[in-house]
Amino acid sequence: MTWLSPYYGVLNCNTKSVTLEILGREKVEWEGVYKPKQAKNTSSIRATKLVGHGYFSYLPHIRDVRVETPSIESILVVSEFREVFPNDLPGMPPDKDIDFCIDLEPRNRPISIPPYRMVPTKLRELKAQIQELLIRDFFILALLHGGASVFSKIDLRSSYYQLKIRPEDVPKTVFRTSYGHYEFLVMFFGLTKAPATLMSLMNQLKVHERNYPTHDL
Repeated sequence: MTWLSPYYGVLNCNTKSVTLEILGREKVEWEGVYKPKQAKNTSSIRATKLVGHGYFSYLPHIRDVRVETPSIESILVVSEFREVFPNDLPGMPPDKDIDFCIDLEPRNRPISIPPYRMVPTKLRELKAQIQELLIRDFFILALLHGGASVFSKIDLRSSYYQLKIRPEDVPKTVFRTSYGHYEFLVMFFGLTKAPATLMSLMNQLKVHERNYPTHDL
């Protein structure tokens, strides 16, 4: 390569060319003939043999990174019976063979905790949610504050709010807020026995599965 130095030789590997320059004269460029190699096809048997002989192999593949989230509406049975899967229930759930019960241990006293202090923004949010629940009808105003019935927003697919609480256990659900005391009429989130009660209700439906198509959601 030392002979290129006096002629200021420049190699371009991409274009397969060499440029030479002599002071006081024009540049001389020599370009070789370049023919791109075409890919050759081979059979899977031959490819397996080549790999067995130690040849390197690469397997390119195309992967679709688009993720489509399935929706409940894509299930034909759900589309046919849309009234069974509403976004909001119109009111109290119908009577069922099972009611949610709250059994207290003997000599246990009711829990009484004053409402937590809240900043004004959280108080406004609490008031807005209570107003929404009052409009929808799902828990009742406790008797010590006088008694209009009110309910909350329900997602039928979430399983909660679909079982009535046994009437004698409704007073045990009372809770305090800065805007009053309320009692739940239906099973709500956070109860210890809620999952077991739901499973008991679903087991009653198992005997009917053979008559209706089912889907895992």
